[in-house]
Amino acid sequence: MDIFEFLLARISDEEDRARYAAEAHPTDLDWWAFTEPLSEGRNPATRRAFRHIDKHSPRQVLADCAAKRKIVKALAKQEDDASPISSYVLRCLATSYREHSDYRKEWAPLFSPR
Repeated sequence: MDIFEFLLARISDEEDRARYAAEAHPTDLDWWAFTEPLSEGRNPATRRAFRHIDKHSPRQVLADCAAKRKIVKALAKQEDDASPISSYVLRCLATSYREHSDYRKEWAPLFSPR
């Protein structure tokens, strides 16, 4: 498995989890009916927690996955002319999945571009 296949598989995993979560709250209206009273509470930690939950709603996760998929596919087309920046971007994307059993340590970013 190369880094492209690895990333596309992990993105698919995220999409599957988001779609599964969306089944529990099929519309944004249902989601807000649950979170709105809590997100407006007096406790700042609770408000922050629910802002975080909303940021990672199924809709947002699916949008992030679509963007990541476009990046990976665009860079895969340039594989023959892989620039250090392209390689760095792929490696950075892969690091968020470094706990996955298929992640390879050699995919860790090697440098930071200027």
